[in-house]
Amino acid sequence: DASDFRDEEVVEAIEEIDGEKLAEVKADLEKRVEELSKILDDETAPTVEGIKDGDKTKEDVKLTITDDNEVTTTVTKDGKTYDNVEKFTEEGTYEVTVVDSAFNETKLTFTIDKTAAKVKSSDFSNLTDAGRI
Repeated sequence: DASDFRDEEVVEAIEEIDGEKLAEVKADLEKRVEELSKILDDETAPTVEGIKDGDKTKEDVKLTITDDNEVTTTVTKDGKTYDNVEKFTEEGTYEVTVVDSAFNETKLTFTIDKTAAKVKSSDFSNLTDAGRI
């Protein structure tokens, strides 16, 4: 019989809750169930904007991360891990992993290289005047 498993103190506490308090508790529980459902039903990976996977740039990179749930962002550069970084200014190759609370994941890698390309005069040695007008 299920009544054998009742905790009499819990039953008494519930019976003592007035109508207003009961409405607050109910609203709180409904909110929690809604939040959990949102997480459990989420099958969409976080969106990361600001640079594409595999891109190389000479500019600073600012990421915008969007998701319906909370996210954790981990960034690795030169073997060092950084948490929740959104703007990148130093040269190097970055690996970014974003995971939401439903464990959907987005990964991308990009490189910042601000070093100007060096051009030697020998690079132009094969040019002739043949193409001139």
